[in-house]
Amino acid sequence: MKPESQSLLLRLRRDEGGAVIVLVAAMITGLIGLAALAIDIGNLALAQRRLQSVTDLAALAGAEVISTTSNAITVANNYSGIAGARNVQPGLTMAMVGGYPQLKCLTTIATNCTASTATNPDANAIMVTQQAQVPFLLGQVFGFGTVTLTATSLATKGAGGPPPMHIMIVLDNTRSMNDQDGTGVSCGGITDPTRVQCALAGIQSLLTELWPTQDEVGLIVFPPVNSSTASNDESCSSSASISPEPYGSYTGPSGSSVYSIVGLTNSYRSSNTSSTLTSAGGTSSLINATCQSGMSVDSNNVTGNCGSCNGDKVVGGEGTYLAGAITAAQAALAASSVSGVQNVIIVLSDGGAGNASTLWQGSTSAATATSGTTLTFSGSVPAAVVPGTAVNYECTITGSGNCTSHIPAGTSVLSVSGGAVTLSAGVTGTVPSGTAINFGGMNQCNEAILAARDAANAGTWVYSVAYESYIEAAPNSNSCSDTETAPIANVSSCETMQNIANSPGHIPDASKFYSDPMGLTAPNGPCVSPANPEQTNITAIFQNIGSRVPFAALLPNGTQ
Repeated sequence: MKPESQSLLLRLRRDEGGAVIVLVAAMITGLIGLAALAIDIGNLALAQRRLQSVTDLAALAGAEVISTTSNAITVANNYSGIAGARNVQPGLTMAMVGGYPQLKCLTTIATNCTASTATNPDANAIMVTQQAQVPFLLGQVFGFGTVTLTATSLATKGAGGPPPMHIMIVLDNTRSMNDQDGTGVSCGGITDPTRVQCALAGIQSLLTELWPTQDEVGLIVFPPVNSSTASNDESCSSSASISPEPYGSYTGPSGSSVYSIVGLTNSYRSSNTSSTLTSAGGTSSLINATCQSGMSVDSNNVTGNCGSCNGDKVVGGEGTYLAGAITAAQAALAASSVSGVQNVIIVLSDGGAGNASTLWQGSTSAATATSGTTLTFSGSVPAAVVPGTAVNYECTITGSGNCTSHIPAGTSVLSVSGGAVTLSAGVTGTVPSGTAINFGGMNQCNEAILAARDAANAGTWVYSVAYESYIEAAPNSNSCSDTETAPIANVSSCETMQNIANSPGHIPDASKFYSDPMGLTAPNGPCVSPANPEQTNITAIFQNIGSRVPFAALLPNGTQ
């Protein structure tokens, strides 16, 4: 071999430039693989979080209706991520694992329950397990396919103990509550019942949902009644009667005119697991007051039998004025306030305030100068004059015979202390001593709204149940028939009830508004709750409220 040829071969053997290219190519491939792995791991983690969140929502939704007439399994499926459900996730296909949702009996919560059927009222928890097939994104280049993700959630109504409740029910006792609810309707075992019979059956269905070891319930009615006859509303005698009183006669809980029929009590059931309400005619004033002859409750495996007991009596005689009753309910709750106990007000009415007469007329005992905001009266201003009450009339007769008002339109009461009333606006001219002032003759629907907001600001949950409320304003007889200004001008009875529903920090709270339109059609109805459109009869509404108040919560999956 020639020397030149040997030199060329040696140079080619020693040249390592190509090895660098191979190493770089291998490193790039590895980096791409790592990047793909990182992206796919992040995608899987996000998918797992989405799957778990939706599974949690499905379990919580099912738990909220455990022990009601609803099928908790159906509800859990409806709120899952499976095809056609409410929480379908874009780009993530979920499926319910066979055998789930599954009702559970957790003996750490109750020792005498079973969970053998989908609608078994004794079940106290529900477990949901969903899966999702998640494909690798860049990993498919390296031969990776899909990963099966699984999420399981266990929820119970009142997990860890729902907050103890003090619940005041504010019940419309005006004459219209004696009207028939509807033909062919059945409430609590009574066929073709009156509206008050349906309302009372609803209240008893609420009692089946609560826990007497921690939940106390009281009853307030409006119009107020003479205190000497108030106890007749909790007697079972049909011959006993009550005497309604004008709203302006209410001077406080110990006066001659009272809203309260039954104070807070837990005597409605002997225990949390009792299958019967306390017998009518016995020592439970609440059961006696909410009974009507022939009425029985048969729901949630809890029964009641009123027999011939006739409790609440509806006489009427006064118009509708809700603000005073709501304020009285909040005062009763505040007087019994206990740390850790949630105060609740449930108001049932058609909402047609503005039909009551002027609440109170008083004569000033001292002059109020121009721009002054305090009116002074001799003695104490009655408790019927609550914050928000309209101050709608003041008339001073001048030398020429003209009537001049110095209280601006839309003025309301800010606060009351003894005989002093603080106004929301200053007077525009001197109001002499001896001037007649009318309170509450207008804006009565809005006063109810303001009373509910005051209760919510004090920390109370306020639920409202509209019973045949009108969606248009006056002049309908069961809508707001007076001049309505702030906070809502020309408010209807439906709007009134919707705005009564409140939660602290969330005012108003649409989730706490329910409606039974009783077949009203346009232009007067129907008044429908946007948040609770499925509950449209009184007993179902109260049952739903009862099932929601002890709110659902998640538990560790291994809870027994």
